[in-house]
Amino acid sequence: MVTRGIPHSKEDVFCFNNVSHHQGWAMISDGKRRGRPALITNQQIKEMDRIIREDGFEARKLSWQELGFEAWIEGIQAWTIARAMGDTIGYSKCIACQKQWVNKSTALHQKEWSKVTLERHPKPKDWHNDFKLSLTFYDIPSNTNGKMTQKDYISQILEPVVKPWLDAGHTFILEEDSNSGHGPGKSNVVRTWKQVHNLKHYFNCHSSPDLAPIENCWQPPKQYVRKFPHWNEQDTRELALEGWDKISQSFINKRVESMPQRLQDCIDIEGRMTGW
Repeated sequence: MVTRGIPHSKEDVFCFNNVSHHQGWAMISDGKRRGRPALITNQQIKEMDRIIREDGFEARKLSWQELGFEAWIEGIQAWTIARAMGDTIGYSKCIACQKQWVNKSTALHQKEWSKVTLERHPKPKDWHNDFKLSLTFYDIPSNTNGKMTQKDYISQILEPVVKPWLDAGHTFILEEDSNSGHGPGKSNVVRTWKQVHNLKHYFNCHSSPDLAPIENCWQPPKQYVRKFPHWNEQDTRELALEGWDKISQSFINKRVESMPQRLQDCIDIEGRMTGW
């Protein structure tokens, strides 16, 4: 499977060799090591394998270090985690393993979007802004589709949250998805609001989490929330705020400044998922 580049879990290897889950892991555990103790235990490797198998796409978006963080591994370099997973189970974060997740029309759209965006913003400095503020929570009034309306977007986000940023002179570009509430059309109240207030913004590429830096920045807070019991909305909000506060500006900048490389990678592989 490894030599042919076929994505697989350890369970697939066990099944292929006709051994049980228990027998398979026993074989791995029985191998004796010499020298220094392993930095990553077999139990932690098993946990990362479980995360990849059970969480699927969400797990494959994680970097090696984020995957380790999810398995309670801290203070270990990404390459050490990658080597442990590759040597023991045969995992690799390769672009080819992810091509099956994108259909042809989506791939074409992603490639074209990447080409246009890269032409407009070809350098990391074109994306760089030292900007990070607190999380914002909002309520969606009852409606037929559960989506935020343009009226609510203005009253709950643009006016009370974004406008004070603009008034304070912050330099930023607002990243949005193409949800109808965000005003992606050519003529609507949200678009008018943005023009009146000179708001710099752009709509990210739909169905493309690897081309949206916010997805990378949101992973650590999500992992932080999962580590603690949270039985109600208030607990969840408090944990989300704590997790977000732990994200440094340099962490955010690194993800944002990687956009030119992400776009070029997407173009080079014909619009398929890049693995970022």
